[in-house]
Amino acid sequence: MSTETITLTRRDDNDWIAIDEQTGVRARGPTRTQALVNLDEAVARRAASTSAVDPDDPFWSSAGLFSGGEPTDVSTNVDEYLVKAWQADREASDGNT
Repeated sequence: MSTETITLTRRDDNDWIAIDEQTGVRARGPTRTQALVNLDEAVARRAASTSAVDPDDPFWSSAGLFSGGEPTDVSTNVDEYLVKAWQADREASDGNT
C-alpha cells in the first residue's frame, strides 16, 4: 500500500499552502479547496514536464561524458561552439539596431 501525504497550512495572510510531500510540489490558494485544486494542477504540470529521458539517446551513451573515456566532439569543442554562437547572436543583434 502506497501512502500519499498532503500538508495544508494556513498562513498569517489567510492564504492556504498545500504541499505534496512525495514530490515537494507546493501550491497556494485563498481557500483550502483552491489550494488543493492548485496543487493538483501543479503536480500534473510537474509530471508532464519531467518526461522520461530516452536511454537510447546517443547523448547518454557518449563515452567522454560520464564513463571517463576520451572527450567527445561536444566536450572538446564546447568553448569554440559557444564563442561562435555568441558572435552570431551579437552580429544578428547589431544588424537589427
